[in-house]
Amino acid sequence: NPSNESGGLVGRLENYGTYGTMINTFWNTQISGFATSSVGTGKTTSEMKTKTTYTNVNWDFDNVWNIGEANNGYPVIGFSGSGNGLVSDPYQITNCKQLQDMSYNLGGAYILQNDIDCSETSTWNDGEGFLPIGTDPTSSFTGLLNGNNKAISNLVINKSSSDSGAFISIFGAIDGGEVKDLVVKNINITAVHYVNVGGLVGAMGLAGTAVSTISNVSIESGVVNGYSSV
Repeated sequence: NPSNESGGLVGRLENYGTYGTMINTFWNTQISGFATSSVGTGKTTSEMKTKTTYTNVNWDFDNVWNIGEANNGYPVIGFSGSGNGLVSDPYQITNCKQLQDMSYNLGGAYILQNDIDCSETSTWNDGEGFLPIGTDPTSSFTGLLNGNNKAISNLVINKSSSDSGAFISIFGAIDGGEVKDLVVKNINITAVHYVNVGGLVGAMGLAGTAVSTISNVSIESGVVNGYSSV
């Protein structure tokens, strides 16, 4: 409406579909004070903080989005738990999804708050399981994981197809990062056509920019298969 070009999400969108489109988008009717918008769907504060609002229109909460304590309960791309990622206030990991969230901030500081059972990873990513944190020397983990003397168990990575590659483990590559005081149990890694495969780290220090530290870490059980540098 040209005479009242205001809305909760978009005030005016001229020639929708020609000059712009918006799909599966929302705004907060209570916070904004707007009940209408040129496009989008208005939701209450409670609805905006409810996961099914977004999964009903296929937002990806397995690989992209999180919802929880972070961002005051609204969806967020990034770590879904509490903490700020600083050494003085590390991200607090309480489940396997939050362990996977470490990939969003490779330089952050993290601490395990409890033992974590990662059995669910066997069905993640179309059966490929957990995605390594730090994928190569240019995208290495440079932060801190304080295991807090807790255990990660039953984590699965399955690269059993004919694809080949490198850097397969919980941490695919670390350069200048630190992992300490951690127990890993019953890890299952299958990467028969991959190199640099490990129970904790695929490769360390390949970028050669900083010293990495692994201390007081034990792999108590599991199976790790790779092509070379295993």
